[in-house]
Amino acid sequence: MLPRDAFNGESFFDPAPHAMIERVATGDVLHRVLQFLGRSIDDVKENPFVRAQVLGFVALDHWVNREVEISELERQWNSVSL
Repeated sequence: MLPRDAFNGESFFDPAPHAMIERVATGDVLHRVLQFLGRSIDDVKENPFVRAQVLGFVALDHWVNREVEISELERQWNSVSL
């Protein structure tokens, strides 16, 4: 396992210059959805409409992430190596 910076989670490992680098946001899905909707966790707790709205956006986030993963895997599987 590579050592990680305690503040931003970035690895100290320096990959080869030709290596593909991918940055991943490690934010909490619920936190991002609440910020997007302008709601607080208290709103979710007290209001069933807000709770359903937040759950819908969380489910949408999971669905979109899964579709992105699937399309990336299909792109890798279907690539033609020369």
